[in-house]
Amino acid sequence: MGKSKVIVIDRNRKLKRKIKVCAYIRVSTDSKDQLNSYSLQYQHYQDLIQSNTNWIYVDIYADEGITGTSAAGRPELQRLLVDCRNRRIDRILIKSLSRFARNTKESLEMIRELRSLGISIFFEKENIDTAKATDEFLITLYSQIAQEESISLSQNMKRSYKTRMEQGKFLTCSAPFGYDLEKSELIINESESAVVRGIFSSYLSGKSTREIATELTHKKIPNKKGNTEWDFPTVRYILKNEKYIGDAVLQKTYTTSVKSQSFVNKGQHQKYYLKNSHTAIIDRETFDSARRIIERNAPKVSGERHFNPLNRKVYCGHCGSIYKLRRCRDINYRVCINHDTDKNLCPSKRITESEINMAFVRMFNKVQINKEHIITPMIKEFKSLKEKSAYDNDATASLNKELADIMEQLSVLSDLRQQEHIDQSFYVTQSNEHKTRIDEIKKEKELLMNTIYDETISKSVELLKMLRTMPESIESSSKDIILKLIDRITVVSEIEIQFRLVNGLAVTEHLKRVVR
Repeated sequence: MGKSKVIVIDRNRKLKRKIKVCAYIRVSTDSKDQLNSYSLQYQHYQDLIQSNTNWIYVDIYADEGITGTSAAGRPELQRLLVDCRNRRIDRILIKSLSRFARNTKESLEMIRELRSLGISIFFEKENIDTAKATDEFLITLYSQIAQEESISLSQNMKRSYKTRMEQGKFLTCSAPFGYDLEKSELIINESESAVVRGIFSSYLSGKSTREIATELTHKKIPNKKGNTEWDFPTVRYILKNEKYIGDAVLQKTYTTSVKSQSFVNKGQHQKYYLKNSHTAIIDRETFDSARRIIERNAPKVSGERHFNPLNRKVYCGHCGSIYKLRRCRDINYRVCINHDTDKNLCPSKRITESEINMAFVRMFNKVQINKEHIITPMIKEFKSLKEKSAYDNDATASLNKELADIMEQLSVLSDLRQQEHIDQSFYVTQSNEHKTRIDEIKKEKELLMNTIYDETISKSVELLKMLRTMPESIESSSKDIILKLIDRITVVSEIEIQFRLVNGLAVTEHLKRVVR
């Protein structure tokens, strides 16, 4: 036999595993240029991944014509995150940070989660690879720039809308029921406009908004969203909407910042009224007649309309539904919406507003005379709970554990350096990264200390200040005091009612039922 050939296997040599790679792309509008870019990106990343012999092509995740200010509204990004959590992906390719997220906090949260799963992201435009820990600062920087660009774009759009409103050139971003929006113009939708005319006709003939809504639901008439379920507020809104006479009130609502909640404009911003801005569905005489009926049916005090401080504050203790206003024989009642719709849905009974107001007077006088003995100790207790909770909660415990681990790693690094097992450059780099994280942990712990219970404490302090400026006692209910002090009123039973004050304090009062 010949001499055997010996092959030496390098113990340090490892088989290179192919990594699973995908791409995420997004365009924020449905314009021709953007959709063309969308198509080119899709093909680019598909070819790029499939041409790399060390990569396994997974998928292309693509959100089309969707705004980038929030990840929650992007279904493909959500699908990508689910697949990442299921370990289907090792690496993600993205054109730029602005395509990923335009919110710094959200961007970093997703990046950190993916890194914890061992998944890296490469942002092509910025040449940032999240596999390198030192890139986190750049990620923060570029994300912040992208967020500021989004805010700037939003503000520019708002200024553009305002200018066009002032010039009478801006009408609406969406069409109300009865119209279609074509090239920024309201065009009558024949089938829907017939329903609108029917609503006005029924209301002028004596039917209530609830009866009209029930009829539309029974006939399975689709609304603007295709839903066949109608309710009386929708019918009422149609009856009061000036667009059906060809006019338009602009800036009925406003937003405070990017992707913020929309609020009803109650004088915070200028409104604009455009007369004869589009084709009418209802003539002005019919519209005015409907409006007069609505005003006539509205609750009145001394012949004048007024704002009722109990509106949207009284709730049912049985089913949680709101107690709406009902008027019978010149008496204002509150009744559970479910009970009013069908007595089998909720057993709660109606209650007069005078009974609620008398209970409020008794509650206020008790709280006012005992405020220093109730609220001051409450503030002190919450401060104590805040401090205790900040040290005992899971988030703090997790940070403390991470801090202990990092301190141990620093100690190990120091020992290795002293024994010259690692060079100075590596030691400095690793130590700086650990010290940066230590500073971050300290700030996170401080934030936890400052946020837990803060809202309740500040509201309790403010409540105590308000009570000190109010009358020592009252004999009748006060609209201003109700609005300032009461967050929610719950009708617990026929004989018991609970007032929740603005700081969360709940005070129960017995009802003195009025004989009727």
